[in-house]
Amino acid sequence: AIIEDLWINSAKNLNNWELLMELAQETQKTDLLVECCFQTKKFKPLNEIARQHGLSELALVKLSCALEAQLGDKSAEVDPLYQQGSKSALREWAGLPTVCGNANIPLLRLFQMYAELHEGSNMIIEVRNKMAQGKVLDVLKNTLNSWRDRIPKVHDDLQFWNSIINI
Repeated sequence: AIIEDLWINSAKNLNNWELLMELAQETQKTDLLVECCFQTKKFKPLNEIARQHGLSELALVKLSCALEAQLGDKSAEVDPLYQQGSKSALREWAGLPTVCGNANIPLLRLFQMYAELHEGSNMIIEVRNKMAQGKVLDVLKNTLNSWRDRIPKVHDDLQFWNSIINI
């Protein structure tokens, strides 16, 4: 089991999600399958898996629904899904021990993804509004400057930054 966990972590770091998806399907590892579907942006299978296994209240599943709505240009649906997902993530956080440790890291990463989703959704709305006025350059300049200041640190996990950038 230890060697398998190390192999799975290595495959995640190498972004080999298709191979991990095959493993998850063969071994019936639902949590890994959900993560693989999310990372490969296969949102419809993810939502189906979540319904089958009663995982529809998981914050990651809510995030995938919000991303699917954002990608599908259904911006009105993004904010309610963002609110629901944030509440689900907070409920999961409340279930963790009060002393922060390694168990908190995945949820902290999820909160970061929610923040990026919310910021991206607001940026899309702002750009659409400014396009009508012909002032897109100012909005994009501010956003790109804020992203420039978010460079990864040496000790940051590459897998985490990959998931943020590819969201």
